[in-house]
Amino acid sequence: MESPFDNWYNTNRKALEYLYYLLNDICYKHDITINDNQNTINDFIYMMYNESNGAKINPDLHPSFY
Repeated sequence: MESPFDNWYNTNRKALEYLYYLLNDICYKHDITINDNQNTINDFIYMMYNESNGAKINPDLHPSFY
């Protein structure tokens, strides 16, 4: 059985990838250095999960992520 986090992650994976690379791009443009490694990506995903309260992206509003 899938945990609530795993279910949320699997549903939102494409959007999370897009948002992470958007964050990287914004930081680069403002000379902010992010340690681009797996720990940073994991922290970003965990932060997004907590901030979203486990809510999933609505596929009707954002079909490009599905």
